[in-house]
Amino acid sequence: MAQEGKAAMQRDTTEMAKTNQNRPEGFDAFVEQQIQPLFEEFKLAQAVGYARLRKFGAIGAIIGAALGGWLYLQQPKIWPVCVILIIAFTVLGMIPGWLKLVEAKDSFGTEHVGRISKFLGLDHQAAGFEPPLFEQFNQLDLVPVGDRHSFSDLVCGTHDGTKFTIYAAHVEERRTRTSTDSKGNTTTETYWATIFNGQLLHSPYPRKFACTTILARDRGWFNTKGRFGKKMKPMGLADPKFEKLFEVYTTDQVEGRFLVDPTFMTRLLALEDSHKKRKTMTAFHQQSVLVALQGGTSFFGKLGKKSSAAGLAADTLHAFQIIFHFLEMLKGKKRS
Repeated sequence: MAQEGKAAMQRDTTEMAKTNQNRPEGFDAFVEQQIQPLFEEFKLAQAVGYARLRKFGAIGAIIGAALGGWLYLQQPKIWPVCVILIIAFTVLGMIPGWLKLVEAKDSFGTEHVGRISKFLGLDHQAAGFEPPLFEQFNQLDLVPVGDRHSFSDLVCGTHDGTKFTIYAAHVEERRTRTSTDSKGNTTTETYWATIFNGQLLHSPYPRKFACTTILARDRGWFNTKGRFGKKMKPMGLADPKFEKLFEVYTTDQVEGRFLVDPTFMTRLLALEDSHKKRKTMTAFHQQSVLVALQGGTSFFGKLGKKSSAAGLAADTLHAFQIIFHFLEMLKGKKRS
């Protein structure tokens, strides 16, 4: 089985290299006609944001300096307060510019992903949707329940005959912390902690199965046989590379080994390896595959000074291609 896993990995590496080199027909023209003008609009909005940042930041600094100078003349001993005033008014003055920059980036990112989704024949909804199967992700312990949730960038459709949905999820938990000052006074603070930030992928499985099988992250000494209930039993993985990363639990050892074969594991790792901070957890449940991708929450690439419309579009296309590569493996499971 280990040799089979290595062979599957080599085949998939070759296939992914070919996928990355082959762009859909008409993609370059699409980028030139639809993404390039959008990028130019973003650059103009960004320039406005930076101009506001400089202008109102300078105005704020002048006001802060005037107030600080007047205060210093009245009370020279409190000069640190004068410095704080200058900094505070400078920062307040920069807020309109900063908000414009954030708005420009968010607007461009949303429209960018939406247009590329449409080019690929997929539906995209930026926000305001009911998250598909989110309760199942919770029940299967792929995503913690949390106290506050936000969802964005729902993409759904069909790739080469395989239906799927994927969307970004941000889950937070309300926590409290207590601190004591030098005088012994105790204060309690409530804050929000992120416990999941990633994408949730779902696709119907093309062959019937009756079991529930879960691939969780290996926790070493903290692994427990009863983690997913008494009905689920641990299942070993033949390949040592996969064994180090995952612990598998299933209600049926035979079906579980059919579902979690070397090809599936290799393509699951390809999803994970596409982002340095990404970690995956997966479940086969009720004729579906559910994958929680912790980290890497967007199809949108990283914006920088050297970013270009073509480069950002290529990054987004590549992010979609990695998902498609995984889905193509599911199609291969269909009965002949």
